[in-house]
Amino acid sequence: MLILCEAGLVLTLLIGGLIGLTLTKAHYDQIAMRQRQYEAEVAENHEFYAALALYRRFKAGKSPDDKVPAA
Repeated sequence: MLILCEAGLVLTLLIGGLIGLTLTKAHYDQIAMRQRQYEAEVAENHEFYAALALYRRFKAGKSPDDKVPAA
């Protein structure tokens, strides 16, 4: 009887570990998918974002030839 109880405990721990592993993998896959979507959007709208940055520089009164300070 004790062996069945211990086998059930081991089986419960294994199943719980597999569920946790599956949820963790799904979470990181979702993060990777969002990152790929963001990178695709930025690649599609690269010219727009470049023009927006140039506009903001002109609006701030800086010349496009000014050096951008390193971060």
